Amino acid sequence: METTITHVKEWSCNNGVLRVTHGLDVEKDDIGQGRPQEGGCFKNVAFVPKNGDFCADMAGNLLIFKNWYSQGTANTYAGYISAHKELYINCDRFTGGSYRPQTAEEEALLLSTLRSIGKKWNAEKKVVEDIGLERVSQCGTYYIIDAQGFVIRVSDCRDEIDNIRFKLGNYFHSQSEAEEFFEKEIKPIYQKRHNK
Repeated sequence: METTITHVKEWSCNNGVLRVTHGLDVEKDDIGQGRPQEGGCFKNVAFVPKNGDFCADMAGNLLIFKNWYSQGTANTYAGYISAHKELYINCDRFTGGSYRPQTAEEEALLLSTLRSIGKKWNAEKKVVEDIGLERVSQCGTYYIIDAQGFVIRVSDCRDEIDNIRFKLGNYFHSQSEAEEFFEKEIKPIYQKRHNK
């Protein structure tokens, strides 16, 4: 059973039963199961996450749901263990018991945690993927490594040379990022060639 609930004011979950208070004025329903009740509350609406849903378990751990491994155990695209501040990508057997939808704040936390390690959620493809290189704003500052290995600060005017540097990957957001890349990636290549 799939239920869409709008105008949510607050919600709680107990043993897999989601209790949602909405902001609509409704009259008491005769049936009473999964329908608006007096006081604007839905009764016995179980939240069953679907592929790509952002949800949380009762301990406040956050996940992007993939599919069920077994009862109460999910396979996830991303799982964030709140108590330890640990993020797992493509985590199998994420045990959380019952789940509830994430709040907007929880979703923002999970997405920002992904961004902090250079990842993002692609909802259309249903995959966690690398962010890749992002350009600074037009006329913004970026850094390059010149032919002698010096790091130089330049402005991105969106001209041909800026476009070439961006496509090539000689485009860094900070001086330290460029220096670290030179020391770890480029300098060893020069040294290896020199020592032949």
